[in-house]
Amino acid sequence: AALVLVGGGAMAAGGWAPWNITDPDISFTRTWTDVNGNFIGTCETRFKSDQFPTQEIQDAARAYLADLDIANMAPDAEHVAARLLQLDRPDDLPTLIAGAKVSDYDVRLVYGPQPDPSVTDAEVLQESLALKVSGALAESLLARWPSELSNGVESSSETQCSTDPTESPAP
Repeated sequence: AALVLVGGGAMAAGGWAPWNITDPDISFTRTWTDVNGNFIGTCETRFKSDQFPTQEIQDAARAYLADLDIANMAPDAEHVAARLLQLDRPDDLPTLIAGAKVSDYDVRLVYGPQPDPSVTDAEVLQESLALKVSGALAESLLARWPSELSNGVESSSETQCSTDPTESPAP
């Protein structure tokens, strides 16, 4: 069983857009910098589960997230490498993950690059961190409630980012 995240998210490169997920079960915000400490964006990721079987499990998910040191967690470097390769920006990796290069990871494209200039480096890092957080959360919940979560839990997620250093996430 696993916590399955469905859907992606919208991203506002210059500012926050209206949220599709207005009442998230869990969410987190992170301000990102490159390896030289230069601001690259602030992002928020929201998760909404359609199937937490009990309030106790939902509360445990929130408590788990509250205990994480999101501001200091490293994103999954291999996912960042794969996403940048997909976006046809592999040369950006060393500016986001110190000393890393795409060839350090077992990543390759199946369908070729899909450049998308609207995807910021901050969004790439936030997506990677969201996957890492959701995977760890799923393991934690499944360990405590294996029978209740035997069929998994479906969840939607949405991430928005702003490259404006003065903006905060929209309510």
